[in-house]
Parts: sequence; C-alpha cells; structure tokens
Amino acid sequence: MSAIRKNRIGALLANASEDTNIISNAQRYAALIGAAIVALGFVPVPLTDPSMLKAAWFEWSIAVLPLLPLAILTLAVVSRRRMPVVLATVLALVVLSTGVLVTFVMMALSGGGTEIVTLHGIALTFACATSILLISKIGKKTRSVLCGVFMLPVLVGVWSLAMVPLAYSSAVEISSSRAFCIGEQSPIEKELGSIVGLRGMSFYTTRSGYKIGDT
Repeated sequence: MSAIRKNRIGALLANASEDTNIISNAQRYAALIGAAIVALGFVPVPLTDPSMLKAAWFEWSIAVLPLLPLAILTLAVVSRRRMPVVLATVLALVVLSTGVLVTFVMMALSGGGTEIVTLHGIALTFACATSILLISKIGKKTRSVLCGVFMLPVLVGVWSLAMVPLAYSSAVEISSSRAFCIGEQSPIEKELGSIVGLRGMSFYTTRSGYKIGDT
C-alpha cells in the first residue's frame, strides 16, 4: 500500500515538474519573440548607413545594443543553461546604471526631443538588463515580474514598427500622391533610403524648428 502511495506521489511530483518546465519554456520563447521585436523596432537598418561612417565607437555600440537581448536569449535557449543569480544581478546592475547614465547624457544633449530620447534610452536599458536576469536561475514569481518589465521595451518596439505605415500614409496624403522624398536627421544631409527608416525609434529628431512641440 505504501509503495502505491509513493508511486502516486512520485507521479504527481513528476507532473508538477513537467508543468513548471512547460511554463518556463513558454516564458523563455515568449521573451525570445519579444527580443526579436525589440531588435526590429530599435536597431538601425541598415547598419551600413552612410551616416554611420562618421559615428564614434560609442555610437556604434548604442546602434548594435538592441541586438543584445536577442543574442542573450537565443544563446540561453540553444544552450539550455542558466546563469548564476549573483552574476546575472551584477551584470544587470552594471547595464542598468550605464544605460541610465547614457540616457541622462543624451537627454542633456537633445534639443526638443527629450521625451522620446528618454523613452528610447529607458526602454533599451530595461530590455538589456531584464534579458540578462531572465536567463538566470531566478524563482518563478521573480521571472513573471521580469517578464512584465520586459513588456515595456517590447511594446515600444511594437509602437516603433507601427509608425511605418502611419508615417508613410501621412506622407502620401500630404503630397497628394505626387512624387515626394523624406529627409532624416543625420550628420550628413540625405534622403531616407528605406521605408524601414520610418520606424518610431529611428525617425525622430532632437533638433528644434523641425516639428511642432516634441511630436
């Protein structure tokens, strides 16, 4: 009789463990999809933009930074390994403090686009910091909270991508379907080379005199 009970208890524990793994895997793949949205919404396309030739090393670092969450989460899914909590926490704090510092510097250097610069910096910082913590050996409740925080940069990425058809349709309406070109803020004067450049996180200006308010 005791043997039967032990077998039942063992089966229940095995099912509970399997359910936990399913939840963990679902969160892991959901975070991976979110990281892909962040990459698509934030990273400059193409990275071979002529204006990038004059960019400094830290500008290049910021340009490729949106790929970091995707790289981290992809590596975790492929390797099926988790980072120690202490190491992940230290790395996340370093990324968080650096991201906040850079964001404040960019806010100070920006003109009339402080709000969008702040959103850009905070969302990207949260994306990188939380992606590091998500691949660590944290508890289920903490992981759920981090997934909620990770939704902020994901939603910003969705907004950034949604701006493409909206900006394009507005340009067509303003031009009354005539031929038109769109310029972008850049170290060199040039037209927008791709429709992807109309994303919200790539098609905004920090200079005054080019917009109404901070829109």
